[in-house]
Amino acid sequence: MTRTRANNRRNKSPFYAEEPKRDKKKRRRRSFFAGIGQFILLIMIGGAAGLTGAGVQGYFYFTNNLPSVEALKNYTPPIVTQIFSDDGKLIQEIYKQKRYLVSFEEIPKKLQNAFIAAEDKNFWTHEGFDEEAIIRALIANLKNFGGRRTPGASTITQQVAKNFFLTPERTITRKIKELILSMRIEKALTKRQILHLYLNQIYLGSSAYGVEAAARSYFGKHINDLTIAECAMLGGLAKGPSIYSPKKNMEAALQRRAYVLVRMRDEDYITQKQCEEAKAEKPKLAHIENPYEWIAPDFWEHVRRYILHKYGEKMLLEGGLKVYTTVDLDMTKEARKAVEVGLRELDKRQGYRGPLKTLNMKGVMEFLAKKTQGMEKPLRFGDITNGVVTHIDDKFVYVRLGNFIKGEIKREYVGRIVIDPNPKWWVRKPYVRPEKRTRNFTEGELPFQVGDLILVRLVNPNKQRRELYLKKYGKTDPEMKNYKKYTEAMVQYFPLEVEQEPLAEVALMLRENKTGYVRVLIGGREGDTNFNRATQAHRQPGSSFKPVIYTAALKNGFTCAEILIDSPIALPISGTRSRQFWRPKNFSGGYRGRMTLREALVKSQNIPAVKLLNLIGVQTAIEYARKLGYKSQIANNSSIALGSTGQGVSLEEQLNAYSVFPNQGFLVESVYITKIVDRKGNILEQHTPSALRETQSESDQAQVRNVSHDVSGSTSPFTETVKTDGSSM
Repeated sequence: MTRTRANNRRNKSPFYAEEPKRDKKKRRRRSFFAGIGQFILLIMIGGAAGLTGAGVQGYFYFTNNLPSVEALKNYTPPIVTQIFSDDGKLIQEIYKQKRYLVSFEEIPKKLQNAFIAAEDKNFWTHEGFDEEAIIRALIANLKNFGGRRTPGASTITQQVAKNFFLTPERTITRKIKELILSMRIEKALTKRQILHLYLNQIYLGSSAYGVEAAARSYFGKHINDLTIAECAMLGGLAKGPSIYSPKKNMEAALQRRAYVLVRMRDEDYITQKQCEEAKAEKPKLAHIENPYEWIAPDFWEHVRRYILHKYGEKMLLEGGLKVYTTVDLDMTKEARKAVEVGLRELDKRQGYRGPLKTLNMKGVMEFLAKKTQGMEKPLRFGDITNGVVTHIDDKFVYVRLGNFIKGEIKREYVGRIVIDPNPKWWVRKPYVRPEKRTRNFTEGELPFQVGDLILVRLVNPNKQRRELYLKKYGKTDPEMKNYKKYTEAMVQYFPLEVEQEPLAEVALMLRENKTGYVRVLIGGREGDTNFNRATQAHRQPGSSFKPVIYTAALKNGFTCAEILIDSPIALPISGTRSRQFWRPKNFSGGYRGRMTLREALVKSQNIPAVKLLNLIGVQTAIEYARKLGYKSQIANNSSIALGSTGQGVSLEEQLNAYSVFPNQGFLVESVYITKIVDRKGNILEQHTPSALRETQSESDQAQVRNVSHDVSGSTSPFTETVKTDGSSM
């Protein structure tokens, strides 16, 4: 009933008028197209939602794990650690990346403009990426699809993002990350900060990172001294340092420079006249190495090891330390000359080893041709070089040394050795070690024959000529104003002396006693920095250790007038199964009987030293050696009286001990570094002459001074080591 009433109301109400009847076919067709439309609409809505979701998901994918650009605000790149001599000369640079950090204000505008013109002309206006450059690169890629590599569209900001945070791989993923980072960098930093990072970080070839290092490496200048042409050449390197390096490919470098100059002109950074003048400028590349680097290699290597041990590898290679040392370069050069002279004299006293080799006629011609080809500069008096024996007569051995040819200059070098008839001439004496000889000959025999390749020195005749001139004209011309110097061009035959390379090695240290400043450190003849014989080598000190025993005795109540008996002695050797004895002997043999402590020291008698050691005790002597600066392990037995200390001692330890005597009983440790400053100017350490640490009383000092005067006039084995003039060697 209820449903019937409702139907009656609907039939009477105007709102429920009866709907017109529709055609069933039309209704079906309309419902079909409506479904299609709804389906398409749903696809479009779904696609838009999918794209939005994919975009959001892609953004999170590419930004996930991206580094924070805030780190760029505290830019502390690896920079060069520099070591200086006592007068401020740069003697060595140590680095992982050769970079010299410069402020933005220090970079000249023309250098900034060169890089901007070459790499990113819209740098000052874009927001991290350049739409114009991207479109230009896209068109170029489409035109050259599958062909050679086309120019990129990376801005300076994008290059900063890549250099600091990304790898150099050429992928879409890296490019998208680079784009995101560049936009973040633009928001975090100013344009000046971005350009400052770029010009200090970029690698420009020739081991140079940043514009300052590149300016020094290529032109031997600071960036403020660069010309427009040089700025353009550096700006051109950013595209490809290995391709456009003027040291590798000058033609390509000049073409790239010309391109950068035109770009600078087009951007109104330079005028047309400046552009043409810069194009015409001939590059002047720097090929000069540090002239001070190899004067004292043993010294700076010792300092390098110290910094590595104390501050670590990262601080050494990247910290940009400034290390000020005590080395004196002039004294080091003179010391090296003296060492070379001494070693050659020592080696000659051992005899002559023979020629380097013997050549046949073909070998002689090949040797002379090769030497002529490799001769870069004329020979000079004093040079040591090799030559081939071509003739021998009764008076001379004639030696050809090759030719110097440069342009129209041609100089043929022939020398001759005066044959000394004296059978004691060192060249006539076979070397003492047969296994080192290259030719066996009997003593007194002349060890040369035609075809021998030998080492010779070009003797300077001016020394003898000056002496003769002074003898003859010394009264009328004492200043030798009228003396005419003999030059190499005047010589028909160079006067020669036979030479050979010394086999012995050397170690030398020289320092100021009162300050401890080490002025010279030579650890080997060739300056081999791998092993320093002055600080790393240990050898038995021998009789030079005896003063330690005697000063320890003076410290423990003995006097110089104490009587010691030089007579045979037998000491049991501990640790042996059968009872064995050590019977020390004097170097010269025999015994002197009763003698004072002073006399025993001056004569360096072995047996009195052993007996004195037993009186004071071995441990007492070792403790006193520690006070004198010995740090190496010392054997705990009586043999130390003769300098058999066990593992041996270094030259530096010997220097420390002997410096106590002229220092009036005070020990001053060796000082190599006066100051170390970090990149921010903070002083990490500073050494001034330290307070002296006393090891002897005044009475002991007086007795040592008296004995040292006696020793200085004797032939004691340690005579030349003890100095009383305030220096130690």
